[in-house]
Order: sequence, then structure tokens, then C-alpha cells
Amino acid sequence: TLAITHTLEKVPLESSLILAHEGLQQHQALLSSISPHLENQQRATDLMNTVRDLAVQISKMLQGLQTDYVLQTTPSPVALRLHGDFEVQVAAHLTLVQLQSLGQDVHRFLEGPGQEPAGGTDSDLLTI
Repeated sequence: TLAITHTLEKVPLESSLILAHEGLQQHQALLSSISPHLENQQRATDLMNTVRDLAVQISKMLQGLQTDYVLQTTPSPVALRLHGDFEVQVAAHLTLVQLQSLGQDVHRFLEGPGQEPAGGTDSDLLTI
């Protein structure tokens, strides 16, 4: 898992959008690897579509900045070796927890540095 932490006030807009896009791409790939092992694959597919849509919106924002960064249009495949239900459940849980954290960080970033997060102010870090 990519673990890059930046303080929002010190990270330029372009860098923050790139990190958010890469994090979303990585989570989309993880969900894609886990979903065939899940009982309710439709919920995983719906979540992957939502993550993809958010990544598309962020890529449009990056294009508007006329950045030199070359965006990946499809996530790099992730090979997970999940040998049992327990491993699948753990992988799904960890992916969802990380995705939730990423989503909260992206939301805080998009709100802007002067906005107070609804859930408190424990962190102003973008973690991907």
C-alpha cells in the first residue's frame, strides 16, 4: 500500500490532486482483485464505479491545471493471494478502512485548508 503523508497547507494543489488520483487508482485495483472473492460482488462493483468516477473528476481537475503529469487511465493490476474466507474478509476490511480514510482526506482537501472538518480536527494530513 502506498503510504505518503503530506500536510495539506504545504502541498501544492497539483501534487495533492496527483496523490489523490493515485490513491483512488490503487484502491480501485485492490477492490477489483478482492471483489471476485466476495459474496456480494454488486456492492463491490458499485463502489469501484464510484471510486472510478471520483478519479475521473480529479483527472479533469488536473487537466484544467495543464499539468505535465501523465495520468494513468486504468489502475495497475494488483495480485492478491487470498487463500480463504478469513483472508478475503481481512483484505476487504483493510481496503475499505483505507479507502474511507482516503475519502475523508480527499473531502477535507477539496473543502479547502480553511474549512473545519465535520468530524473534528484530529488531522490535516492527506494519506494515500
